Amino acid sequence: MWNFKPNRMSNVKATWLSSCLFLSFLVVCATTDIYLGGLMPLDAGHYGLMHGPALMAMEHINENPSMLPGYTLKMIMKNTTITYDMLLYHVGVAVDQLHELMTSVADPPVMMLLHEGSWTETEVTAEITGTLKMIQIATGSASPVLSERERFPYFYRTIGDLADTTTMEVDLIKHFGWDRVALFNADYGPFKKIGSQLETQLREENIDVVQSLFFKANDIDKQMAKLKESGAKIILHHSSADGIEMVEVFCQAYKHGLYGKDYVWISAIQEVRNYWSHSMELSALNFTRCTVDEIVTAMESSFQTFRMDAFEAYELEQQFHMAISGRDPHRIWQEMQEQSWAQYPYIKPLYFQVAYDAVWAAALAINGSLDRIPKSVLENFTYEDLDYVTEILNQELMKLEFFGASGPVSFSKEGNRLSVIAIEQIFNGSAKAIGIYDQKTQDITWSVAANQIWRETGGKAPLAGYRQVYESRLISEIIRLTYCVVAAVAIVGAILLILFTIFKWKTKLIQNSWPVMNITIAIGCILIDISILLAGFDATSSSNAQSTCQGSTWLFILGFTLCYGTMLVKMWGIFRFYRNNVEWGIKAELRLLTAVAIMLCIDLLLLLLWQLTDPLLVFRVELAPVTNEAEGLVVIPVLFQCTSYGTMGWTIAFFTFKGLMLLVSICLIWPAWVMSIRNSIGDSSHIGLAMVCVVLAAIVGVPVSILVQDQPTVRYGVIGGFTLICTIAIVLLILVPKLIAYRKGDMEPTLLSPMRLIIDEFVEDLDSGKHNASNESRGQDGEVDAREMNVAHNVDQNEIKIENGHHSNGYF
Repeated sequence: MWNFKPNRMSNVKATWLSSCLFLSFLVVCATTDIYLGGLMPLDAGHYGLMHGPALMAMEHINENPSMLPGYTLKMIMKNTTITYDMLLYHVGVAVDQLHELMTSVADPPVMMLLHEGSWTETEVTAEITGTLKMIQIATGSASPVLSERERFPYFYRTIGDLADTTTMEVDLIKHFGWDRVALFNADYGPFKKIGSQLETQLREENIDVVQSLFFKANDIDKQMAKLKESGAKIILHHSSADGIEMVEVFCQAYKHGLYGKDYVWISAIQEVRNYWSHSMELSALNFTRCTVDEIVTAMESSFQTFRMDAFEAYELEQQFHMAISGRDPHRIWQEMQEQSWAQYPYIKPLYFQVAYDAVWAAALAINGSLDRIPKSVLENFTYEDLDYVTEILNQELMKLEFFGASGPVSFSKEGNRLSVIAIEQIFNGSAKAIGIYDQKTQDITWSVAANQIWRETGGKAPLAGYRQVYESRLISEIIRLTYCVVAAVAIVGAILLILFTIFKWKTKLIQNSWPVMNITIAIGCILIDISILLAGFDATSSSNAQSTCQGSTWLFILGFTLCYGTMLVKMWGIFRFYRNNVEWGIKAELRLLTAVAIMLCIDLLLLLLWQLTDPLLVFRVELAPVTNEAEGLVVIPVLFQCTSYGTMGWTIAFFTFKGLMLLVSICLIWPAWVMSIRNSIGDSSHIGLAMVCVVLAAIVGVPVSILVQDQPTVRYGVIGGFTLICTIAIVLLILVPKLIAYRKGDMEPTLLSPMRLIIDEFVEDLDSGKHNASNESRGQDGEVDAREMNVAHNVDQNEIKIENGHHSNGYF
C-alpha cells in the first residue's frame, strides 16, 4: 500500500509555473487602443443616425480576429446635437466640438475623424481637417462641392455625391432610346451644379435638352407652365431627398396635365417610399395645395432613384456577397432593427448602413497599414505623427474595396462612394425597386420585364415628346435632271439657229427674217436656259452657292431682255414698215437694236446697284413646323432661298420694267401680226406667235410661282417648265420654217461671210448718203451696186430679184 505525501518543493514549483502561465496569458491578451474621432448627434432620431451603427460596427470589428490584431478600436465621440431654436448655429457647434476633440487634454489623440452632419457643416469641418491633414469620413453629406479635391484633399464619404448620379441618368436615357429631355431642378444648394453638369453630359451624348428650368418654392407653378410649353415628355427632376418639394412638384404637374402614360418623370435621390402617408402628413400641415389622390395620381409610374440599401437588395433578390464582418448584409440590417436607435420607419435603412460601413472603412485602412506604420507610432500616437500616418491611410482608402452592410464600397479619386443605385418606380403611391445601376461598371440590371414597367404603353417606352427634325426642302433630283436635259436640248437648238442663220446669211428667206435680230433672240434664249440650269443646283452642297444664286438671276434678266426685247423691237419695226411703207436695211436693223442696248444698260445699272447695295445671298429659311404624331416628330421645313434683305423692292422694280415690255407687246402684237400674216413675208408672223406664248406663260407662271414659294420643287417646276417651253417654242418658230424651206430647195446655199456683207452694205449706205455717187462710179469698183427698191411694187410681187451682180434686199 502506497502512502502518498505531497512534496513541499513540488508545490512551490507548481505554484511558480501557474503564475508564469497566468502572466503570459495577460501579456498575450493585452491590447493597445487605437482611437477614432466622431462628430455626431448622440441623441436618437433623425439627427442621430451614426451613433448606434458606429458602436455596432466597432463591436463587430473588435471581435473579428483578422481585424487589428493586438489593437482595440475605440472612438472619442463629440455630441453635435442641437435644439430646434439653435438650428442656425449648428455649424458653430460642430466646429466647437471639433476644436475640443483636437485640444482636450482628457481625450487621447485620434487618427481619423468620422462625421455625420449637414452639407454646410460637413464643408466647414472638411476644410479644417484638410488643413490639419486629417482624414475625415462623412456619412450624411452628398454635396457636389465636397468633390473638389484640391479644397478637400483628405475627405471621403460613404453616401456618395449627388452629382455622381448624373452619369446614371444619362445611361438611363440612352437605355430607353430617348433623345429629347427637359430638366427641372431646385434653385439652391447643389442642384444648380447638378443641373448644369447633367445638361453638359446630355448634350455631349447628342441628347437634346429642350428646357432646363430652376424653380423656387414659390414659383413652381410658373416654371411648370414653361415646362409644358417646351413639349418635353421625359423630365429629369432634382430636389431635396425628403420628398417635400417633390410632392409640390407633382401637385403642379397634376394641375398642368404633365402626367400619364405619355410622360416620364425621373426624380433623382429621393428617400420617401410611401407617398400616401407622406402626402397626408404634408397636407395636414398645409404644405401642399393638392389632395393626396391628385398627388398620387400624378406620381403613378414615375421613376425615382436612391442608393441601394440591404432592404432593397433583399426585395430585388440580389445575391450579395458576404459582408466583410462575416454577416450577410440583410442579416446586419435585421440586427439593426432590433436596436432602439433604428425604430424610425420614415428613415431610410441606408443611412444606418453607410454609418456602419464608414467605421469599417476606417478600420480596414488602419488594418492595411499595420505593416507600414511603426508599432511605436501606433502605440504612442500623437498629433505630431498625423502627417505621416494620414499619407499612409490616404493611400489605403484610395485602393480600398470591400462589401459592407450597404453593398460594395469603394471610393473614386474625388473620395466619393461608388455604390449601387436602386431604380424605383411608384405604383399606387408606393416606391418599388425594379432595377439597379452599378456606378462602377455603369450597368443597368432590371428585376422586372419591360411590359411591367410600361404597362400603359404596351411594354414600350413612351416617345421622348415630339422630336424636332429639320427637313431640307430641295428641288427634286428627277425634275432637276429632266430640266438639265431639256435645257441642253434648247441650247443646242438655239446654237443651230445661230449657225444656220450665219451659213445661210445671203439667202432670200434669211435676209427677209431680220437675221441680226434672230441671232440676238437666240443668244437671249441661251442665257435664259443657262439660268434655269444654275437655278436647279443644290444650295446646301454647292460650295459656290452664292455665285450660282447671283449668276442665275443676272442671266435670266439679261437673257429676257435680249430675247423678248429684241422680239418687241422687231415687231415694232414690222409695224412701222407696213404702216409707213419705209425703206429698211442693215443700218435700220442696227438702229432698232440700239433700243435693245438701252434696255440692257438699264438692266445692268439696276443689277449693279442691287449687287453693290444689297447683294443676293443664299438664306436658310425655317417654315412653320409640321407635327407627325405617329412618329412623335415635329418636322421643321427648311428652305434655301436666293434672296436679299430688300428683294421685294428690287423685284417690284424689275417686274415693273418687264411688265411694261409685256404691256407694250400686247398692244403691238395684234396689228403687226395681222399685217405680217396678210402679206406672208419673212417670219414676223412666227415671232408674233412666240411673243403670245411668252405673254401667256408670264400671266400663268408668275402668280403660280409666287403662291408656291415654300415648295421649291413645284416652284422650280413651274418657272423652269414655262421658261424652257417658251425658249424652245421661240427657237422652233424661227428655225423650223427655214429648215422646211431649205429642204424644199427654196434657199440658195452660200458660205459668204456675214461680217463682210454687213461691212460692205454699211459702207454702201454710208457712201450713198454722203456723196450721192452715180451708178457708173459704183460699177467701176466691180463690187457693189446701188440698192433701189420700190417697196409698194416689190411687196405686191412678193419676191426679190438678184441679177448680174446687182442686188435689192428687203428686210421684213
